[in-house]
Amino acid sequence: METSQQSQPQTSTMTGAWFETQKALLYDFMVRMTGDPQRMTTILLEVVRAVQDQAKEQGWDQAQCKIKLYQTAKNFCADRWYKPPQTALDGIYQGTNAHDKLREIEELIISFGPFEREVLLLRYRYGFGEHDIAQIVKKKPELINEKLKQLMKEFKRSHKEEDTKSLLQFPLFQIEKEEYSTVALSELFEPQRGDYLRILKSLFWFLGILGMLYLYWHYG
Repeated sequence: METSQQSQPQTSTMTGAWFETQKALLYDFMVRMTGDPQRMTTILLEVVRAVQDQAKEQGWDQAQCKIKLYQTAKNFCADRWYKPPQTALDGIYQGTNAHDKLREIEELIISFGPFEREVLLLRYRYGFGEHDIAQIVKKKPELINEKLKQLMKEFKRSHKEEDTKSLLQFPLFQIEKEEYSTVALSELFEPQRGDYLRILKSLFWFLGILGMLYLYWHYG
């Protein structure tokens, strides 16, 4: 009797540790395309969890998982994708030693337009090839190739082509973490001065009633 192996589901070898290594750049990409660092912290976790679950079912390899992470991030942020990240950039460059040239190049990329910014970042900052970018943005590879050529012409009007390496040096948006109070539990439960006064007043009131009841019972 012939047994078919095709019906057996594939098992992904991708581990949680690998997904952890992808979070920093994925978050950076999401913030640069939405301009919303705080909201992206929560959505990032949802994206990673969703792709991790799919990877187990579909048996995806590393390359497939990476494409799917960026594709899913875009889908999950569809309502705010292509928003100008100007405010977020102001925050990331403030108080840093980032060279003025980096900010200048970043401003130039924003001026190209949202789709152009996305394609350029995916290619030169996050290292995707044209076919991978086509899958992420759901466009034909030929269009991506043509778009990149146009962008490089625009880029070279004010900068050298080798300056595209500056995209790798842009400050990295750090994943925002929730801040927790460091107050000790003993401090949370420690009564305040006002609490002591209220307790004493209640005690005197209670003792007064007991005294009146005793006198009434004894002499009444």
